Amino acid sequence: MQIGKDSIISSNSVISDNVQIGKCCFIYPNVTIYHKTIIGFKCIIHAGVVIGSDGFGYVKEGNEWFKIPQIVQFILGKNVEIGANTTIDRGTLDNTIICDGVKLDNQVQVAHNVYIGKILQ
Repeated sequence: MQIGKDSIISSNSVISDNVQIGKCCFIYPNVTIYHKTIIGFKCIIHAGVVIGSDGFGYVKEGNEWFKIPQIVQFILGKNVEIGANTTIDRGTLDNTIICDGVKLDNQVQVAHNVYIGKILQ
Protein backbone atom coordinates (compact mmCIF):
# COMPACT_ATOMS: atom_id res chain seq x y z
CA MET A 1 0.00 0.00 0.00
CA GLN A 2 1.24 3.49 -0.89
CA ILE A 3 -0.44 6.65 0.38
CA GLY A 4 0.69 9.95 -1.12
CA LYS A 5 1.85 12.98 0.85
CA ASP A 6 -0.92 15.14 2.38
CA SER A 7 -3.61 12.52 1.75
CA ILE A 8 -6.12 11.98 4.55
CA ILE A 9 -7.75 8.63 5.30
CA SER A 10 -10.74 9.00 7.66
CA SER A 11 -11.83 6.55 10.35
CA ASN A 12 -13.19 3.08 9.62
CA SER A 13 -11.85 3.05 6.07
CA VAL A 14 -10.22 -0.17 4.86
CA ILE A 15 -7.42 -0.15 2.29
CA SER A 16 -6.14 -3.49 0.97
CA ASP A 17 -2.64 -4.42 -0.12
CA ASN A 18 -1.52 -3.41 -3.61
CA VAL A 19 -3.31 -0.02 -3.51
CA GLN A 20 -1.75 3.28 -4.56
CA ILE A 21 -3.30 6.56 -3.40
CA GLY A 22 -1.94 9.79 -4.88
CA LYS A 23 -1.01 13.00 -3.11
CA CYS A 24 -3.59 15.36 -1.58
CA CYS A 25 -6.52 12.91 -1.61
CA PHE A 26 -9.32 12.95 0.95
CA ILE A 27 -11.02 9.68 1.80
CA TYR A 28 -14.08 10.02 4.02
CA PRO A 29 -15.13 7.47 6.70
CA ASN A 30 -16.24 3.92 5.93
CA VAL A 31 -14.64 3.65 2.49
CA THR A 32 -13.39 0.25 1.29
CA ILE A 33 -10.64 0.08 -1.33
CA TYR A 34 -9.79 -3.39 -2.63
CA HIS A 35 -6.46 -4.57 -4.05
CA LYS A 36 -5.26 -3.65 -7.56
CA THR A 37 -6.51 -0.06 -7.25
CA ILE A 38 -4.71 3.11 -8.32
CA ILE A 39 -6.10 6.48 -7.19
CA GLY A 40 -4.67 9.65 -8.74
CA PHE A 41 -3.72 13.04 -7.29
CA LYS A 42 -6.26 15.21 -5.45
CA CYS A 43 -9.24 12.82 -5.45
CA ILE A 44 -12.19 13.04 -3.05
CA ILE A 45 -13.94 9.81 -2.10
CA HIS A 46 -17.06 10.24 0.03
CA ALA A 47 -18.37 8.02 2.83
CA GLY A 48 -19.43 4.45 2.17
CA VAL A 49 -17.77 4.11 -1.23
CA VAL A 50 -16.54 0.64 -2.28
CA ILE A 51 -13.81 0.61 -4.92
CA GLY A 52 -12.40 -2.42 -6.72
CA SER A 53 -14.88 -5.06 -5.64
CA ASP A 54 -15.69 -8.03 -7.88
CA GLY A 55 -18.09 -7.35 -10.71
CA PHE A 56 -21.22 -9.42 -11.21
CA GLY A 57 -19.93 -11.92 -13.76
CA TYR A 58 -21.05 -15.53 -14.09
CA VAL A 59 -20.94 -18.21 -16.76
CA LYS A 60 -23.27 -21.18 -17.02
CA GLU A 61 -21.73 -24.60 -17.52
CA GLY A 62 -24.31 -27.35 -17.70
CA ASN A 63 -26.78 -26.70 -14.91
CA GLU A 64 -24.35 -24.70 -12.74
CA TRP A 65 -23.32 -21.07 -12.63
CA PHE A 66 -19.66 -20.22 -11.96
CA LYS A 67 -18.25 -16.88 -10.92
CA ILE A 68 -15.88 -15.27 -13.44
CA PRO A 69 -12.77 -13.99 -11.63
CA GLN A 70 -12.20 -10.23 -11.75
CA ILE A 71 -8.45 -10.27 -12.32
CA VAL A 72 -7.35 -6.81 -13.46
CA GLN A 73 -7.44 -3.42 -11.78
CA PHE A 74 -9.32 -0.18 -11.20
CA ILE A 75 -7.67 3.11 -12.15
CA LEU A 76 -8.94 6.49 -10.95
CA GLY A 77 -7.51 9.60 -12.62
CA LYS A 78 -6.59 12.85 -10.90
CA ASN A 79 -9.00 15.44 -9.48
CA VAL A 80 -11.91 12.97 -9.41
CA GLU A 81 -14.79 13.09 -6.91
CA ILE A 82 -16.81 9.99 -6.06
CA GLY A 83 -20.15 10.50 -4.25
CA ALA A 84 -21.28 8.66 -1.12
CA ASN A 85 -22.23 4.98 -1.28
CA THR A 86 -20.99 4.56 -4.84
CA THR A 87 -19.64 1.14 -5.86
CA ILE A 88 -17.01 0.62 -8.54
CA ASP A 89 -16.07 -2.86 -9.77
CA ARG A 90 -12.56 -3.96 -10.68
CA GLY A 91 -12.15 -5.15 -14.27
CA THR A 92 -12.57 -8.71 -15.52
CA LEU A 93 -10.39 -8.72 -18.64
CA ASP A 94 -9.86 -4.96 -19.11
CA ASN A 95 -9.24 -2.35 -16.43
CA THR A 96 -12.12 -0.29 -15.09
CA ILE A 97 -11.00 3.31 -15.64
CA ILE A 98 -12.39 6.68 -14.53
CA CYS A 99 -10.42 9.50 -16.18
CA ASP A 100 -9.16 12.85 -14.86
CA GLY A 101 -11.75 15.36 -13.66
CA VAL A 102 -14.78 13.04 -13.57
CA LYS A 103 -17.43 13.72 -10.90
CA LEU A 104 -19.85 10.95 -9.87
CA ASP A 105 -22.96 11.58 -7.77
CA ASN A 106 -24.04 9.53 -4.75
CA GLN A 107 -25.18 5.90 -5.10
CA VAL A 108 -23.71 5.28 -8.56
CA GLN A 109 -22.81 1.73 -9.68
CA VAL A 110 -19.87 1.46 -12.10
CA ALA A 111 -19.64 -2.07 -13.52
CA HIS A 112 -16.45 -3.94 -14.42
CA ASN A 113 -14.52 -3.05 -17.61
CA VAL A 114 -16.14 0.42 -17.83
CA TYR A 115 -14.26 3.46 -19.19
CA ILE A 116 -15.54 6.88 -18.07
CA GLY A 117 -13.97 10.11 -19.26
CA LYS A 118 -12.13 11.13 -22.38
CA ILE A 119 -13.44 10.17 -25.78
CA LEU A 120 -11.37 7.33 -27.20
CA GLN A 121 -9.78 8.10 -30.58
